[in-house]
Amino acid sequence: MAGSQRFRREHTDYKRITTLTVIGAVVLAGIVGITAFALSFRPSRFRLDAGQVLVYKLKTTTTELATDGREGRPATDERIIALVGIGGENQVALLAEETRGRDRISLHGIEPDGMSVLLDAAARPTSGSRAVGLFDLNLFALPPSATEQSWDVQITYGLLPPAKQLVQAHVKRAKSSSNPEFQLRLPTSLEWLEDGTYRQLRDPVCTYRFRAAQHAVDQGTLRGIYTSEQADGSTRRFRLVLEIDLIDSATLDENPQRLRAVALACAVATSALTDPAIGSDRRRSLAADLRTAETAVGRLRQLADRLAVEVMRQPSATLQTVAHAAPLRLQIQVAIGPESGKVQAEQLARTLVAGGFAAHVEPANAGNLRVVVGPLIEKDPAMLERLQRSFPYLKPLWIEATP
Repeated sequence: MAGSQRFRREHTDYKRITTLTVIGAVVLAGIVGITAFALSFRPSRFRLDAGQVLVYKLKTTTTELATDGREGRPATDERIIALVGIGGENQVALLAEETRGRDRISLHGIEPDGMSVLLDAAARPTSGSRAVGLFDLNLFALPPSATEQSWDVQITYGLLPPAKQLVQAHVKRAKSSSNPEFQLRLPTSLEWLEDGTYRQLRDPVCTYRFRAAQHAVDQGTLRGIYTSEQADGSTRRFRLVLEIDLIDSATLDENPQRLRAVALACAVATSALTDPAIGSDRRRSLAADLRTAETAVGRLRQLADRLAVEVMRQPSATLQTVAHAAPLRLQIQVAIGPESGKVQAEQLARTLVAGGFAAHVEPANAGNLRVVVGPLIEKDPAMLERLQRSFPYLKPLWIEATP
């Protein structure tokens, strides 16, 4: 009898323990599920601190598509891109191979939602963007809020001419997790002229993953069909696949001001290479700044050394050549208006500069301001045509240069 009672007590205790265990497991599973759900909707916000370096490999695969449907042999190209945090508000130096082993620098301010603004050599915002091949940082748009599933965004795409760089894109969340994935769709067809030649990019779609631990996109793929007009009037079509992958990251123990100074010096020297009017004293000063600059970022150090040599080799205008040069007597007026529109005029001038035109704002008659390109020695029909092609909404005309 006593054994039977003991058995019943032990059986009751076993049932109680089993029930508590099941309840505990359910509660734990619920906590894990809620935690996972909360983690999957953490805000995706870009951040790159001063001294932080992200290194990406950009692989481009090109396959020609014949008119009869046959496909050519795929060709691949790889280049390395590095993002270097230089302080400020998410300001970065983008180092990308223009040719094998030769970097070109550009400065960018990147918002927490991933939108990039191109900066000038003094780290001031400008219009326009920079594309490396078909890749542009602005293709990695991040959600405006943690729970956003689908949204529209206007991005600046550096592949296109300045007048067409602003495009509307649609983004949706493709996967919710601690490292969410997104898909950005550009307009079905992007069309433009490049040096008078027709170009088209059809069905461009970019998919990418945000890595929470890096506070940045670590993987992305851009696909599209690219069409290029040939000199004989025929066209060639290619299937393009761009794959970008984060291959290295580091945070350097380096003085932020020193790192920033090196990046800005490289940007200033890069701009100077396209300005033959810079005198020998200024070139020597730039070269000295580059040679004495200290940085632990190896690629930035190599770029500074190369620019120090190139800026000294850059030919400059001498007093003799200036004295014998033909007078600069013409310029192209692209816009004129009241002084109250000074901000808009300066913005237009920056847009023109980003498009490769030597533009500036100057006083005009009757208290007006005008935006002009030049001055020039003589009328250049090719420049005027390129200006009209790149900025069809403007009405440029030749005028006498201001003395």
